[in-house]
Amino acid sequence: MMEFRPDMSQFLSLILGVSLAALGVVFLMEFALHLPPCILCLAQRIPFVLAIIVSGIALAQMRWRPAALWILAGLFLINLCIATFQVGEEQRWWGINATGNSEVCTAPNAATQSVEDLYASMSGNPLGDCAHPEFSWHGLTFAAMNGILCFALTVIAIYGAARGNQEE
Repeated sequence: MMEFRPDMSQFLSLILGVSLAALGVVFLMEFALHLPPCILCLAQRIPFVLAIIVSGIALAQMRWRPAALWILAGLFLINLCIATFQVGEEQRWWGINATGNSEVCTAPNAATQSVEDLYASMSGNPLGDCAHPEFSWHGLTFAAMNGILCFALTVIAIYGAARGNQEE
């Protein structure tokens, strides 16, 4: 009986595909369904963009694959931390003032403008509020789903890196 043993390129391809799909879903939700992202939602996109770049380079350069998987594990661990922080904001574990507004997730008032004026002056969709998620599926917000996804991707990257290079 043959045993299936994925190599580093398969781990990197999986991470690349999942990262592309994750960004595709958030852009679909933002632009097609008009759900504005908050500042933490935007921050959680950065590790996915970096993961696409790192995994793409590593797929092209075989010698970088072991290091790339460790870098990817670190990126997804950072993203997991951001997602966990956002879930804490959503669940009002920290950073919520008496009016119910997030002190962490909103920009500070500029000397001459209010936050609303500042947002209105920006092009594109206005930012959402981290403490009041726009979307939930069976009680899971995007931040919670992203946390679960990033945990899984961290485990996959660590497993792939720890296995070493199985390619011939």
